[in-house]
Amino acid sequence: MVLLKLVIAILLILTSYIFEKIKDKLPYSLPSKEGTNFLLFVTIFRLLPFILIFNICQFDARSDVQMFYDSALSALKGGFVYRDFPTAYSPLFPYFTTIPLFFVNSPKSILFQMVMLECFILWGTLKLY
Repeated sequence: MVLLKLVIAILLILTSYIFEKIKDKLPYSLPSKEGTNFLLFVTIFRLLPFILIFNICQFDARSDVQMFYDSALSALKGGFVYRDFPTAYSPLFPYFTTIPLFFVNSPKSILFQMVMLECFILWGTLKLY
């Protein structure tokens, strides 16, 4: 398992290195549209690693995600924050994390929601600047 994570990390580092070395040539070989480049990089550095790690390699979600999942399950069952279950974040956070559980009841769906939210925030930041 550790070896597989190491291989994935090395592949992503090599991909980053290659993009760094050819960055001056990218505008000539790729469309100069920000949206196309953004989608390419999000796919390579966010969605592809998520699919590799959690779907193909079948790694489990760890760390705080299990706590998020437990809170979201309690909220999904109709519980109230602080009365029926604790939360380490804002009172609405468990209810927000229940959204992906309607589609796939797994901690991985919460991770996917976080990846997609991060992509949306990056896209918004790119549009602002």
